[in-house]
Amino acid sequence: MDVATEFPSSEFIGIDMCDVFPNNIRPANVTFQIGNVLEGLAFEDNTFDMVNFRMFILAFKTEEWAPVLKEIKRVLKPGGFILSREPGMLEVGNDFVKWAGRIFKERMIERGQEPYIADEMKKYMELEGFEVVHCVKKHSFLGRPDHLNREFLWDIRSIFKSGQPFLGEHLQIPNEKYPQFLDELVANCQEQPESRWSMVSTMGRKPM
Repeated sequence: MDVATEFPSSEFIGIDMCDVFPNNIRPANVTFQIGNVLEGLAFEDNTFDMVNFRMFILAFKTEEWAPVLKEIKRVLKPGGFILSREPGMLEVGNDFVKWAGRIFKERMIERGQEPYIADEMKKYMELEGFEVVHCVKKHSFLGRPDHLNREFLWDIRSIFKSGQPFLGEHLQIPNEKYPQFLDELVANCQEQPESRWSMVSTMGRKPM
């Protein structure tokens, strides 16, 4: 909705599997639809100038990423752009942070998911026939007090909170103590050595 406000002459469509869309405040050039990319998007071929998708690291199995990109390519116009933003693993910090991050990665692998999709996205796009025009990795520093790094720290907490159903048992933390674990994770992310979390942006272009 922020981008739609900045570019009022463009049309934006938000898609999610669940009805999590805002109902009250909405720019006039924004609409929302429920859809599942794995089941096919309800759009004709060559519809969009750009498709932006992010934070799907826990949404797909490893073998599902190729069909996802294939469907995105279908709905893009020739010369259209795809922009992916995915996080890396939590592997830099003190022993508590690295322990939590290791369990998270191991559970993803056990579930048939790709923990390093952020770094692999360039390869996936190229295999699907996209021309990769931009790929950059940036780091957030979870112990720093500025607004942006605090937002990333909140993201880490939210990801581990949403992962409770498949993480709790392997972390050996009962449900009633999981909120305490989340608080401990946030606190440890702000301790030395400095915790670092990466985010990779990858942009591809559909051939003309």
